[in-house]
Amino acid sequence: VGASAKYNSQKIDDKTGTGIGIDIGTLYQMKNITLGAAVQNFGLSKIKFIDKEESLPMIIKAGCGYKVRDALLGIDISKPNDNSIKFNLGGEYQINPVLTLRAGYNSTLDEGSGITAGFGITHRNLTFNGAYLDAGELGSTFRLSSSIRF
Repeated sequence: VGASAKYNSQKIDDKTGTGIGIDIGTLYQMKNITLGAAVQNFGLSKIKFIDKEESLPMIIKAGCGYKVRDALLGIDISKPNDNSIKFNLGGEYQINPVLTLRAGYNSTLDEGSGITAGFGITHRNLTFNGAYLDAGELGSTFRLSSSIRF
């Protein structure tokens, strides 16, 4: 079981909206299979543009991962409270203890190919991730994240 607080920032034209969010989730691990469930934007997650504050859509997710040697295959489904059920497929291959490559398909977009690609770099308890998503007319998205494990 875990939880995280996050800072959200979104830019549309020359306007930027910011807010906070809360995610909670759990994992159940068997030999080569991991099952998970999460709720994103739980409770008071909001974003504010100029004078208007809006709640972020709560998203309920469930997924399954299957690990074979240095590869991981996964599928998940998600249900935002303001939209229909979506699914995602993905895989990653750990080239060595430092570098992991990822690719997948994201069905949550109305535009773009849904193709995703990414990488992870790990050194001891530090991880840095990068991900690319083709969002069609909305433009491409490149996401960066980092984490530290205790």
